[in-house]
Amino acid sequence: MESQDFDTKSRLYLAILMATFGLFMVIAAPFLIQGSLDAILARVVPKSLTDPALEMTAVVLPTFFILMRGVDFVAGVVLMVTAYFFYKGEKWTWPVALVASGIPTIFGVLHNLPHVVQYSRPPAAILILIFGLITYLTILLVKPGTKVQKRARFFVFTLLGVTAGHINVLVMHSLKCIITRPEAPYFSDIMNTVYTFEGPINFVAFIFCVLAIPMLASKNMKQVGWLLALIAGLSVTLANFPTHFIRMQTSDFFVAGSLGLGLTICCLIPSFRKALTE
Repeated sequence: MESQDFDTKSRLYLAILMATFGLFMVIAAPFLIQGSLDAILARVVPKSLTDPALEMTAVVLPTFFILMRGVDFVAGVVLMVTAYFFYKGEKWTWPVALVASGIPTIFGVLHNLPHVVQYSRPPAAILILIFGLITYLTILLVKPGTKVQKRARFFVFTLLGVTAGHINVLVMHSLKCIITRPEAPYFSDIMNTVYTFEGPINFVAFIFCVLAIPMLASKNMKQVGWLLALIAGLSVTLANFPTHFIRMQTSDFFVAGSLGLGLTICCLIPSFRKALTE
């Protein structure tokens, strides 16, 4: 069984960590996310009176926050349930624990970044991101393995999460910009039309990144997980670098392209691929 690679003490400590983070996501996280959303809207809504683009932000942003808060809540329940079976040594629990702890961490980028933009400081919801990252990396790195295996897990699994978190924000931004483009219903300005190119690609790549996490951690789906991670990395690279050079206004798309390139390179390193798929 997968989780029987852990000794009894490690399973106990990890199960406690999983259950604690799960309980945190169920009890505290919904209020932290709402607080972040309320603070952002308090800044954005008055500005929308003079900036029509921000009017749609006040619609799209709460929609994303509310949907992702629901997913986060369920992920917390999954962690609490999985903790018991992980401690008992069930083979399916390690992949499930990774993706359940990874999702709130990935969504945590969106819960924090708009607040940082508006207030130049993170909200209390940063605790979700910090706690989630600690849980995710601990579950990932405590698992026994060779130095190459641990190195490969760290870089690939971390890049999957970071890339997914970053492009998730870009997907929301692209949707808003497509809806609020001044030339609507036409697509005559390439500065806005480019969102119709990178937005859908980043959305699919986001799904591939999330799916790759449990698959790479599973016993029988490692090759598929590696392939999804590689495709996601290539797609993010090819979608975001051109978008950056077309717009040349912020570094967001350049960062996304760099993350995708890093994920692609890590997947293609022969020793990493072997360590991840054996």
